[in-house]
Amino acid sequence: MKKVLLAAMASLALSSVASAQTQVTNRSQIANSQTFTWANHPSATNPFTFATGIPGLSVDVNATPFSGWYTPCQAGPCWSGGFVDGDDLLFGFGVTQYTLTFNQYLSGFATQGWHNQNGRSGDILIDAYSGNTLVGSFSQFTGSGAAANNNQAAVIGLQGVNFDRIVLTGRNEFAINQVTVSTNTNVVPEPSTYALLAAGLAAMAVVSRRRRA
Repeated sequence: MKKVLLAAMASLALSSVASAQTQVTNRSQIANSQTFTWANHPSATNPFTFATGIPGLSVDVNATPFSGWYTPCQAGPCWSGGFVDGDDLLFGFGVTQYTLTFNQYLSGFATQGWHNQNGRSGDILIDAYSGNTLVGSFSQFTGSGAAANNNQAAVIGLQGVNFDRIVLTGRNEFAINQVTVSTNTNVVPEPSTYALLAAGLAAMAVVSRRRRA
């Protein structure tokens, strides 16, 4: 019975280390961050591979459902609402989901999203995957419609886990602007996670000493 209990404690501690995800609602939360824009992304293909301009980092973009890209698209000339004038946007006609698969692991991701249709505000869901394993998930409410371009669009992001794929799912057609990432995958768990791990290891050590005595 003790073996089962200790194994469970150790498993819980290790799983906590692996799942110390936190939601990002401000780009400044991401340490050691770099940002890329969607300027000059391919206009005729889906999916497409995009060189981010960050050394060594590219991303495969897949939009669904898809009927065409609006490109080049900047807030102001082609888009009204939510963003800052001049932001380069990723915007596909009718798209309710963007899948971004990176060629290397990241530990932080953030962008801003805004729905296109009036009266259809709602959550945008962000899912992070390591291979095919879901390692993080959050939702963030954001607006819609032709409001002023005054940076109202919510920041959607997460950090604290290692991932190579992000899936963004909106309520209806939506766009995202520049992407902020951290390529530092040395994720540091929170102190409480270390405390839980230490408690499990200490309990195992006590039992081991008693057996030897």
